[in-house]
Amino acid sequence: MTKPTVFLDGCAFENKFQIGIWRIFHEVMARTSHLIDYYLITARPPLQSVPKDVAQILLNRPRRRNVLAYSRYRRRIRLLQKEHPLAIWHSTFYTPPLWNEQRVVTSVYDMIAELRFHSAPNLKAQIDFKAAAITRANRLVCISHDCKTDLARLFPETEATSVVAHLGHEHLTRREPVLPPSDRSSSCLYVGSRTQYKNFRCVLEAIAQPDWPPNLKLHVVGSAFDSHEKALISYYQAEARVQHLGRLSDFELSGQYQQSRYFLFPSLAEGFGIPTLEAQHAGCIPVLNDIRVFREVAGAGAAYFDGNAPSTLARTLMMLEGDRQLQLQYHSEALKNVSGFSWEQTAEAMLQCYLDLHRDHQSS
Repeated sequence: MTKPTVFLDGCAFENKFQIGIWRIFHEVMARTSHLIDYYLITARPPLQSVPKDVAQILLNRPRRRNVLAYSRYRRRIRLLQKEHPLAIWHSTFYTPPLWNEQRVVTSVYDMIAELRFHSAPNLKAQIDFKAAAITRANRLVCISHDCKTDLARLFPETEATSVVAHLGHEHLTRREPVLPPSDRSSSCLYVGSRTQYKNFRCVLEAIAQPDWPPNLKLHVVGSAFDSHEKALISYYQAEARVQHLGRLSDFELSGQYQQSRYFLFPSLAEGFGIPTLEAQHAGCIPVLNDIRVFREVAGAGAAYFDGNAPSTLARTLMMLEGDRQLQLQYHSEALKNVSGFSWEQTAEAMLQCYLDLHRDHQSS
């Protein structure tokens, strides 16, 4: 069998906001570029790094009313089709293939917009665009079984064509030996976006509860606090307990995981949650909202609380702070659990999708 060719849209490589999606494809391509001829199709030079063996094609689709530019664009598409007739299209963020006959793989990260915000008028176009990509795909790659279940609930016809490819954690290095909880600072870590369903307010409300451990600090990684968040921190009188660390490099983030005792993830919905594995990899105990996907990803290596009841987060942390043996138990289970996830496994699942489609296309 000839070597498969895969064209990928470069959406996540062209911005600095879809870091999780960029991470998936960077890790997978870096591990499989000796088996797959990859071409990253971008409308502008990438802002995120591209694995060295991946070819890049700048291809900006003009508006149809610019007749001359659109005609040049169509000629270039026909040339690519002639040069790579069996090329698979992998939509990293729900973009259509370059030509109608292409076999298509589409990655699905969650169905949060469809299940939680389906009536939001500003999301209708995005939801419709995503639905078109899902129904067009020959293979769908979901990042968790929970995501696959939600996908099948909304698109029952995808049950036979969707697979699960869990994500990995090895992009962060760690200090050896891993420090036990008792040798870490009395602090917990919050990482990433804090908007809407991410439920950051739950943490701030928990800090104001009488059960919040008095010496436990909260360190926040991510964008600067906006005026509303500053007002909430002031309202809950949490200024002395909350420290904003800003955006960190992978090396700096790894250091924070390795010195923090707990990692907090109060999110009400996720497709996977890579930071959970990042924390476990560093021996940092995840304290998570009790939702299905977190049980799937973190297993017994995390403590769980009710994300709709901030007092349960405070009580969970108080319980952990008062019980060294319980800390060690979760710490040990976290290290055990994370060993079952790797980017190698993600790459193998993605590779199998490409090989199956390539084989089918060759034989048709």
